[in-house]
Amino acid sequence: MRSYFRKIEKHMIFNFIIIAIICFLYLFVAKQESNVQNIYIAKSISLNNGWQDKDGNEISLDKLPKGEITVTKHVGDINFSNCRFCSKTKATVFKVYADGKLIYEYNPKFNKLYGKSYGTYIHSISIPNHTSILKLEITPLFTMESAIFYDACVGDSMEFTVNIFREGLGGFILCIITLVIGLLMIISGYYKDNPTGFVYLGEFAVLIALWSLSDTLYFQLITTKPELIRFINYITLMLTPYAPVAFITEVTKNKKKNIFNYFFTAAITLNFLVTIILVYCTKYDYRDLVYITHVTIILSAITCTVLVILAKKRKSINPALLNSITIGIICLAICTAIDMIRFILRLNTMQNTSIFTRFGIFIFLCEVGMYMIQDYRKAAMEKNKAEIMKALAYTDALTGINNRLAFSQKENELKKKSDNCAIIQLDINNQKTVNDNYGHDAGDKHIITAAKSIEKSFKSVGTCYRTGGDEFITVIDTGISNTQVDMAIEKLQNLIQEYNSTEPLPPVPLSIAYGIAWCDDSSKDLDTAEKTADKKMYEMKKSMKKEAR
Repeated sequence: MRSYFRKIEKHMIFNFIIIAIICFLYLFVAKQESNVQNIYIAKSISLNNGWQDKDGNEISLDKLPKGEITVTKHVGDINFSNCRFCSKTKATVFKVYADGKLIYEYNPKFNKLYGKSYGTYIHSISIPNHTSILKLEITPLFTMESAIFYDACVGDSMEFTVNIFREGLGGFILCIITLVIGLLMIISGYYKDNPTGFVYLGEFAVLIALWSLSDTLYFQLITTKPELIRFINYITLMLTPYAPVAFITEVTKNKKKNIFNYFFTAAITLNFLVTIILVYCTKYDYRDLVYITHVTIILSAITCTVLVILAKKRKSINPALLNSITIGIICLAICTAIDMIRFILRLNTMQNTSIFTRFGIFIFLCEVGMYMIQDYRKAAMEKNKAEIMKALAYTDALTGINNRLAFSQKENELKKKSDNCAIIQLDINNQKTVNDNYGHDAGDKHIITAAKSIEKSFKSVGTCYRTGGDEFITVIDTGISNTQVDMAIEKLQNLIQEYNSTEPLPPVPLSIAYGIAWCDDSSKDLDTAEKTADKKMYEMKKSMKKEAR
């Protein structure tokens, strides 16, 4: 009992060390992102503040009131010759006027399947030099809500774009690491004898990574299709509830796992179809219907928690794995809940809407993934050890070829099959003479040479076995012709001749007698073939002794 609690205590310490390292790295990345943004702000001229509405009220672009609004700003003191008006918008259309002249309009049209909003878009607008007044007519795409217009500034457009890449680099790296880990888990899970839990955990990681990537704005810049990225973002979020449930039912060995898997497959499919139809045929947007996805995510989290608790009661789950899953689920649930609350309350809707979830998924993956990798590694080592022991049991210690036990197994297999084959009995001549007159070392060399020669000669047509001190059997595979067997025997004789003529010459020349017999379908014929081959071998042995006199 004490050793059990010591193992759990060590595992918990290891878990907290992992969490501490991830927290440190995440805070470091966040700090670097903040520093990059501050450096760029220092180089550019901010246009977030100093705007006025029609009534003369001061307006900040990053804190716009609800509904449509027109704002103006005096910019006569700004030199636009080498600079551009750069900004980011989200679910907002607008027009830009320079001294009353329309110079830019952003009101994208896209497929209804993508919803009512384009997500986040990066703007770089050329402003005529010597412009005195800028006017913006801003309209939110969602009625009675505030338009989202942020990071407005005057500066070098290339630096603005590079800054976006730098600012999102930390989150992008974390997402790519999650994506790579997920893909490796999926690939590993499809290997033979690997746990399928790897596949589900990998699928979960890949979906979360794809969902989180939109916050980095990398794909928006690369594809210039923000509406497509937003669409993918919502679809991947819809698909996430299934993988955790499938993973938990797999590792807890739940007998009703198919019921849970079918239920969540049906729920996700229904959610997908209903959402797509409503978005395409009505005025609803994915954002309006995302609460359905939130419900399925909550159901998934509750199901996973209940399954883990039941598995603990039934003791059908490894305590160390239970500990990892518990810590991972708690961290992920807390982080996901924070992001959901931020979304519902419209807190920090401009960017990084999944920052806490990304953090939680890293902890979850590290906790559960590292345990599964260690567990799989341990199982693989045990399997490898068992295979080595099996190989040793079926391998002749002196010659390294198959032994008598291996032949007995092969013999049983042949008796169950209806395939035709051939049996060759082989025996070393004068082995006792070598042992008695020149010692067992010379005798062993004789046996080893014979074994290697036999195996080398017949490996392309069959399998060789050492069944006694100086006795060997070769089982010829089905479909091998007499001609192929004759060629193998000829090769054996050449190898023997080569050995006998190589310095230093063996004290007694190596010679091998053999007998061959073909067998038919039944086990009786196999036994008969063995006896026939043995009889032919002894007849050849007698003949060779007479010739040697």
